Amino acid sequence: MHAFKDKTCWFVDDANGHSKADNQLVGGVPEIIEGIAGKDATRVAMDFSIEPFADSACLYLLSGTTTGSTYRGTFGDKEMGGCLCPVFFHYFKEAPGKLYIKMKGA
Repeated sequence: MHAFKDKTCWFVDDANGHSKADNQLVGGVPEIIEGIAGKDATRVAMDFSIEPFADSACLYLLSGTTTGSTYRGTFGDKEMGGCLCPVFFHYFKEAPGKLYIKMKGA
């Protein structure tokens, strides 16, 4: 999956059947992306899984509802958190307790 920055907002760039507005990344996720990929990044590739994989960081579920799932994790030496919107359920039936992610500039 990829995400892209359109002016000041980040969006999921995936044919998941949701509108651009529904695919907007909010609630701390843009800060995580820019914390990992850099403030000048405009597009990132994101890999994620419920299983650990090479060079992945672990996010831990803090709370999950039908309106969003809040995660927290450590990236380098910085603790960060964010909320994944309901579009997240396109990829997972329910919010996993641990979510492993890796991002890189695309």
